[in-house]
Amino acid sequence: MKNILYFNAVIYFIIVGLYIFEFMIGALGQILLGLIQLIIAIGLSIDIKRKNNLGYKSLKIYWFAVLAWILLVIFNSTLNLNSETTILVLPMIIGFYFLIVNYLIYKNSAL
Repeated sequence: MKNILYFNAVIYFIIVGLYIFEFMIGALGQILLGLIQLIIAIGLSIDIKRKNNLGYKSLKIYWFAVLAWILLVIFNSTLNLNSETTILVLPMIIGFYFLIVNYLIYKNSAL
């Protein structure tokens, strides 16, 4: 569990660094980050114990945020939203939230 947390954090901060270094490389790397975090989230969803109440609820909120983002992307043209915010900023916020969720699950499973 600790390795997953560190791996997730390293990948996330590498992508943030890529955004600072070269915007387009960071945007492309964000796709990889999203795939990695979805795979980790699926694994955590299968493995999490319901007695880890805080981690379970946090992971549930993460899945709702991902679903809401997917719906925003689908209906982006209908709602006339700022597509840069929807495509670039919101996934990084959701990714940071998943980093926090990952830490909470690790912390509560270590107790």
